[in-house]
Amino acid sequence: MNLLVIIVYALRVAPTVFDEFFQTVGEGDTPASRLNSLRVILWNQGIDGTERQVGYKIERYMKSIYPVFINLLMLFVLFLTDRCVVVVVVSFGMWDLAN
Repeated sequence: MNLLVIIVYALRVAPTVFDEFFQTVGEGDTPASRLNSLRVILWNQGIDGTERQVGYKIERYMKSIYPVFINLLMLFVLFLTDRCVVVVVVSFGMWDLAN
């Protein structure tokens, strides 16, 4: 059962997490990605105030590191358990994070 959840994770969740990461770092075509690209330009030029610079860095770390950390935690729990109920709950959690 763990193997099935890992296969679903590899096919569904991982590509979504990678896409969200690239949208966050400014590589995508969405308006949010374009806004992040403009924020990088302002960051590099030093035009923003200190509050906005700190907020920008916190937002960037939270949007890029937090989902990866949560998914790694769920995979860690998945490998440590043998109970079927925990495997199903973790798989629904990973699925919910992807959507």
